[in-house]
Amino acid sequence: MRAIFACAVLLAGCASSSGVYEVSPGVYSVTSSAFTSLGGAGTAKGDAYRRAQETCAKQGRQMQLVEQASTTKLASGSADVTFRCIKP
Repeated sequence: MRAIFACAVLLAGCASSSGVYEVSPGVYSVTSSAFTSLGGAGTAKGDAYRRAQETCAKQGRQMQLVEQASTTKLASGSADVTFRCIKP
């Protein structure tokens, strides 16, 4: 059980992010990337969605997806998520 928990904690920290930034009034974007051996585009996509949801939650709002794109290269994958924060 400890091994599973350790792996989950390790994988959660395997993505890097650009941080969330506003691309136009009320529209935000975040880009995340992860090594292919650690989940690649799938891990990056999960990280980007998590960061988007956290951003909206801090505003007391919910995330509304505008656009999402994922790419995989030789050693890494990335995901771009564009979103709005809307009233629940």
